[in-house]
Amino acid sequence: MDFGAGIIPSEPTFISEWNYLKAQDDTKSELFVHFPDSVDTTTRPVKVTVEVRIKASGNSYIFNAFGSSPRDDDTPKKYGGVIYFYNASGVIIMLPSSTNQFKSGGAVYCGEKKDWYYPTSHQNKTIDEIDFVEAEVRVKMWQQKDMPPRYDSGFVYTMTSRNLSKGAVVTYLEVPVKIHPDIVVVQAEPVNPFSRMPGLISEGNGMPACLRCGFQTGSLTFAFNASHVRLWVKSLYPIISAMDGWGRNEYYHFGTHAVRVRILSWTLDSAVNSSGMTTKIGDHSTTTPKLVFPSETVTKDLLVQVLIRPLSGPNGNFSFYGAGSVVTFRGYGTSHRYSGLVFGYNNFGVYVWRVKPTNMSYVFDIDYPWGSGRQKQQTNDVEIDIRVIGLMKKAKRKCMCPCNKVHAVRYTSTNEEALTKEIVKMKKELMVLKNETSVAMRRKISVKDSRPSAAASGAVWVIFLLAMVGFIVIPDVISGVRFILDFGAGIIPYEPTFISEWKYVKAQDDTKSELFVHFPDSVDTTTRPVKVTVEVRIKASGNSYIFNAFGSSPRDDDTPKKYGGVIYFYNASSVIIMLPSSTNQFKSGGAVYCGEKKDWYYPTSHQNKTIDEIDFVEAEVRVKMWQQKDMPPRYDSGFVYTMTSRNLSKGAVVTYLEVPVKIHPDIVVVQAEPVNPFSRMPGLISEGNGIYG
Repeated sequence: MDFGAGIIPSEPTFISEWNYLKAQDDTKSELFVHFPDSVDTTTRPVKVTVEVRIKASGNSYIFNAFGSSPRDDDTPKKYGGVIYFYNASGVIIMLPSSTNQFKSGGAVYCGEKKDWYYPTSHQNKTIDEIDFVEAEVRVKMWQQKDMPPRYDSGFVYTMTSRNLSKGAVVTYLEVPVKIHPDIVVVQAEPVNPFSRMPGLISEGNGMPACLRCGFQTGSLTFAFNASHVRLWVKSLYPIISAMDGWGRNEYYHFGTHAVRVRILSWTLDSAVNSSGMTTKIGDHSTTTPKLVFPSETVTKDLLVQVLIRPLSGPNGNFSFYGAGSVVTFRGYGTSHRYSGLVFGYNNFGVYVWRVKPTNMSYVFDIDYPWGSGRQKQQTNDVEIDIRVIGLMKKAKRKCMCPCNKVHAVRYTSTNEEALTKEIVKMKKELMVLKNETSVAMRRKISVKDSRPSAAASGAVWVIFLLAMVGFIVIPDVISGVRFILDFGAGIIPYEPTFISEWKYVKAQDDTKSELFVHFPDSVDTTTRPVKVTVEVRIKASGNSYIFNAFGSSPRDDDTPKKYGGVIYFYNASSVIIMLPSSTNQFKSGGAVYCGEKKDWYYPTSHQNKTIDEIDFVEAEVRVKMWQQKDMPPRYDSGFVYTMTSRNLSKGAVVTYLEVPVKIHPDIVVVQAEPVNPFSRMPGLISEGNGIYG
């Protein structure tokens, strides 16, 4: 009954520090925030918010990030935004980073004053136009134990934005939630998991700010009223996307048109410390609302929401959350309508920016391709609702142990996993198994029989059993020994389990110096390969030549001396391939470099012709991968040896090992995995190299 009355939201399970980021900067436009060891990383959060802080006109303002890419960078029209995805272990945060000539995206952008209504500050002073490339970001994360939802659908709804030959296209859903929600979160996970971030979740956004804004952009929009949640995705567009102009573009090819959706909602207790205001806006309104706090407030103790509700029409009384940045500037293109409601907050209040209505812009607008045109509506008659919810401190709870004789408090909640495990263990220890009692055991044991006839009968059965062993088991043993001896003579290696197509790459090019090759669905991705080779092909002096890549970085770019190389790592599902890409003024690295002839002996071609000096920035790469079933090793040590290159206070430094292998090998592969797993590529393997130049 207490829970039925609603909840008082707790402060976040985890709040990160503020971290500096910068749009259009390859080294500062992306950040992965790991959840600490104190957090249970076996279950995914119920809510994550990424806050973006800038300083304008003497005050700091905090805006919220988007749950997926709201637009691309294919036009010079200004925009802003930060996007994020998360799983059980952390959050990936990305800012705009151009993949073409248009560096039009920033961290936060609130439009030009001729197109947008700006609020005044808490002191009623003018706020300058907000257009920031640099910002600070912070993660707030709630796990279920600290914010248990009143309603949780689970990932039971599937939405698809185009025909994937596996079912109907579903771009609009209306789902009953059976309660009157005060807070709603919509989580989407790709139907085909993203191997670089297992368990990835994208949170749905509120009112769409742009109807199209690039064919590689993706999002899920939702709204709710007292009993239903409505969901829209864009027909033919990705639903989750980080494509075309976000972060370091390592996720450039990540976009999915099919997702599973989970709806979570909360009803707040009447005792929640909250405040708010509601403002009606019409065609002729020229102001925009703000809520000023009675006194300065610590923002990390608040949950701030701004919602927009059409007063009538198809979406009347449905609430849409506001956005965290303007993603259009007078439209993505000259013929594209746009809309927008942006909000920010600080220690002194909550502030709303809204679009000025024109024949191309509305305060509220949802239309095709969203939901294939379902529940479409354009209106300037809306209600804007500002809500500020105080978060309860996580107080120490009383001991849940069964008696007052416990001196050390072990469990403070009946929901704790450790308590559940201990209860199960105690039940097992106290349970009496009927088939193991002395009475039951006596029924299964025969007493000794000294009669000669009993001994004779037993001897007959012993002879019979020995004959069975002789006729059945021994021939199988002989066959097995023959197989082992045949195998011991060696193997004939099979063709690779998987060979990729040749792919174009280019050193010193931010968009072409890295490539992710996924193993196909036909390959077993539950076990890691026994060998992977990455081949690098160039054409010199009229002939193609193939070189092998390195299993790790052979050198850096801190001198102008020329070098070449391609490096790669892999896990059970894919291979990441990287070419040199400068982090300083020296762009000295290429794809393949064979040195100058004054320093290196060059061979001649198969026609005995001279081969020109090889110094190539561009190349093609191909992956060959063998799994154990297609190339079973004669000897496999497993990952039993540890090597360390410096004193990590956990043992001796081990920079050299000599290991007996007991056979004469013709092929040897040495695989290395980090002692501390690399969260962005679980199960990463680096193959050892031969002689270094």
